[in-house]
Amino acid sequence: MNRSDTLVITGSNGFVGQSLIQYIDKLTPDLAPKKIVTINRNRNVIEHSSLKSKIEFEDIQIDLCKPWDFEIANARVINLAADGSENSYTDMASERFFMISENLSNWAIRNKPKSVFHASSGACYGIVPLKIPSIDEPFSTKPISKKDSFIRARLQSEKLLQNVLPDRDIKLVIGRLFSFVGPNLLQKKQYAISSLIDSAITSKKVVVNGNPATVRSFLHEVEMSSWIYKALNIDVQSSLLSIGSAIGVRISELAELIAVVTGTHVEYVNPTAFGDIYVADNSSTLERLGVSETKNWQDGVMECIEIAKGLKN
Repeated sequence: MNRSDTLVITGSNGFVGQSLIQYIDKLTPDLAPKKIVTINRNRNVIEHSSLKSKIEFEDIQIDLCKPWDFEIANARVINLAADGSENSYTDMASERFFMISENLSNWAIRNKPKSVFHASSGACYGIVPLKIPSIDEPFSTKPISKKDSFIRARLQSEKLLQNVLPDRDIKLVIGRLFSFVGPNLLQKKQYAISSLIDSAITSKKVVVNGNPATVRSFLHEVEMSSWIYKALNIDVQSSLLSIGSAIGVRISELAELIAVVTGTHVEYVNPTAFGDIYVADNSSTLERLGVSETKNWQDGVMECIEIAKGLKN
């Protein structure tokens, strides 16, 4: 990224946004943007004192589901705005996600950013087995599972941006995000790693609510941030990247590691429940960005456990 660039980050208050800003804070001046503009519905809750001492910083507070009336010319954009709570699979959250994508598209047509990174989800194709609904099905269609409207909104948003931005000479990168590990994830108790660590520390047992054979993959938040940042400079009009680890981990493996490190035991609840596999095929991403997986998931989990222990004391 060029030092003269302005970087716009929507949804910077979330897990990905916090991780990304911390990553940028550690960059050398020649690799960091000249200015960062963060855009959120609520007041920016992240302290950026270190970063603000090095580059220009601006916070804009708006409801991103309403038309974007701010003007920023010639910027690069990372769109992370989404509902990252336990309500993320609701129809309302899906509708809001598509509205934000429409607003991003309209804003980009007016402001002509150099490039746009749009955060989608690996759930669009990465869960096996899972029926993928048609891109063109309306939100009123009765969902087959709780994730259907979530996936449909991501696919429709991808299609919208792919049909609009490249034709207007705006470079578009869609990043399908999978599962992650890292300190910032500890605030999100609805995710497997955070939930299992929390139960180990507070209840003195690792409670697995579901099929222990379920498979996930966990990319460290530092590498996630690095890949997203590097993706802004891909030299094609449109690209689709998987942002996630290719190393599958059974939930039972994750739980047993947490139990060993915390000196507790694992309790499996409803082990015959439906399970699935959710692992990224990141081979194309590694090649196109010139990156690799250098942080293993075990070290990331142990890092989180140590931080969680400190927070409880």
